[in-house]
Amino acid sequence: MEKNKAIVLYVPVVHQGYVDFLNLFADEQTIVYLLDGESLAVSFPDINYLIRDLRAVDTNFIKASLQLMFKKIEFRSLSGKYISLPIQTAMAGAVEIIMPNDDVSDVLLSKVPGLLSKTTLLPFSLRWDKNQTLLQKEIDVDTIHFDDFPKNVFEALKKQVNKSVDWWRQVGCVIYNDYGDILLASYNKHYPNDLSLNIFGDPRFNFKPGEHIEYCSAIHSEAWAIARAAKEGIALKRFNILVSDFPCPTCAKLLSETGIKNLTFVQGYSVVDGKETLESKGVTIKKLIFE
Repeated sequence: MEKNKAIVLYVPVVHQGYVDFLNLFADEQTIVYLLDGESLAVSFPDINYLIRDLRAVDTNFIKASLQLMFKKIEFRSLSGKYISLPIQTAMAGAVEIIMPNDDVSDVLLSKVPGLLSKTTLLPFSLRWDKNQTLLQKEIDVDTIHFDDFPKNVFEALKKQVNKSVDWWRQVGCVIYNDYGDILLASYNKHYPNDLSLNIFGDPRFNFKPGEHIEYCSAIHSEAWAIARAAKEGIALKRFNILVSDFPCPTCAKLLSETGIKNLTFVQGYSVVDGKETLESKGVTIKKLIFE
């Protein structure tokens, strides 16, 4: 039987996600083309960061492993300094091409002629590709109405937000107990002082929103609150926190280790694994709503 369906994959390591993906085609006459990460990095500057994927196993080893699991699928490996040519040649006879919706597929579709018109992208998240890393995810959690929330805590939050001199985003947080007594409040603060922005500018000028969030002259409001608590010997276990914006991945990790039990946010989105990190440590997340 002619094999007219082709699957194109970059597989740095074999895990259950790739097994689930390939199981969709386990009973079909299909060819899977496994792409070498180093060849992709050399051939396409847009994804040259793949060279830094230290997990990546030799493509021939991946091929041999998968062939043992999927007897009906034919696996072939593609590599080379100019990998676009062997990809184009291999795909010439395919009627349908299947790829996961990730950064490698985006580059191939834009750089390799003849792929776009016959390619279907499947919504599988198989690794932390660049698209997934920068994705701003909606936070699907329970809500709490403003009428049921401590008004003094919210007023304290507004004051902290107004203290921030950040040009792009004014963020605040308030840590409080179940009775509404405020323990700590803070905002995103620049170093060595807040006036340095007007002198040297902001390092964030050089990046798009969400990229390289570590390159910043400010300390985030949550991190500053945790640092102050540590300095003063205050345990945050079983306290609550109200944040104006949902925490970044780093602040989410810091908060998850403090023992804080409830996090309420006013606005924002989750990047990378922020929401999952908090929930894995038992933090209850709610969104404050006003209508």
